[in-house]
Amino acid sequence: MAAYLLRVRAEDPQLADQLGWQLQAVPPAWCSIVLPSRTPQQLAAQVAEANARGQALARRLGVKWAPPVDRRKQRLLTFARDEAGRRFCPQQAASPGRRIPEGVSTAAQLPGGGNGVNVLDTALPIYYTPGRGLGVGTHSIGGAELRLAYVGILVGSARVNQRTWPTALDCNLVEDLLRPAEVITYASRLREGLQAGWTTKSEAVEDATEFASSSFDLMETRLRCRE
Repeated sequence: MAAYLLRVRAEDPQLADQLGWQLQAVPPAWCSIVLPSRTPQQLAAQVAEANARGQALARRLGVKWAPPVDRRKQRLLTFARDEAGRRFCPQQAASPGRRIPEGVSTAAQLPGGGNGVNVLDTALPIYYTPGRGLGVGTHSIGGAELRLAYVGILVGSARVNQRTWPTALDCNLVEDLLRPAEVITYASRLREGLQAGWTTKSEAVEDATEFASSSFDLMETRLRCRE
């Protein structure tokens, strides 16, 4: 893992240092969550769909579109994913979308199986015990929410601040929130705020960006709901 992190850092030291501990999550998330269930192209399509929702909201608000992840960060994360596949799960990386038994090394395994130290046990800024949840104030984060956040790290959209970590949603709610009408309804509410003066165009840009990130989380949760 140390050799992997040094190699990724060499691509862009300043940005890698800003991402910090999040880069440790790339191998387990890429090898253990994404590649066994979908191809890199399918993940890219998921990101594009989420961004399209954000762009649609920005158009309705008449503001400039600002994607959640800029090209520089996207390039580094793409390199980190490719390097993770090469180092930790070459067999799985060669067969994306189809789980390969014993195809992932210990450093890329998620908690709950196998021996050795798993990255997700130690990469978080505060302590986490698989199956027991992660205590943050009055809220506890379970394994499903943790996996959602770690896939978000792969594409740079995860909100890793402890106070805004993704929370569980009912599967029926997820489907409702992904309907096209949601963009129209949300835009109408924000336009009222612009007209009333309790929000600004700059804040509307941030809202559209956040809407894209939230949409990615919803799509990832929908995949889990359909399993």
